[in-house]
Amino acid sequence: MTQFDNPNQKKMYEFLKEYIKHHSYSPKLSELVDALNMSMKTVRLQRDKLSEKGLIEVVAGSQRGIRLLK
Repeated sequence: MTQFDNPNQKKMYEFLKEYIKHHSYSPKLSELVDALNMSMKTVRLQRDKLSEKGLIEVVAGSQRGIRLLK
């Protein structure tokens, strides 16, 4: 089994890797919504799933609070 449960997770993770590589900080959730063409609910759900899998860390209280762990 792959580390992603669905295409949205992979799409988000790959986008996060590229975004952070180019900007040195993570995107806001609203930027993920726009870039990935997903609803806010879906973005939050996939972000939380990636966090549960240990691929990212979500930093509470930060607008750009996503860190790649792998």
